Amino acid sequence: MEEKRHRHMSYEERRQLYLMLGRKVPVREIATTLGRHISTVYRELERNWFWDDEDHKMSGYYPVSAQE
Repeated sequence: MEEKRHRHMSYEERRQLYLMLGRKVPVREIATTLGRHISTVYRELERNWFWDDEDHKMSGYYPVSAQE
C-alpha cells in the first residue's frame, strides 16, 4: 500500500487563494486551480481565517499570517 504524503500549502498557493477569494471565485474552482482537494482548501480557510470582533472589515484570510 502506497503511503500518502501530506504537504503544506506554499506561500504562493496561499497568495493565489487570497486573490481568488477577493475575486469571489468558488472554493471548488480555487481547489482545481491550485491542484488541491476541495477539503484541503476548506481546512486551510478554517484554520487560518482571522476574526476581528471590533472591526469586521479586518476579518478575513491573510496569506502571510497563514504561512507563519
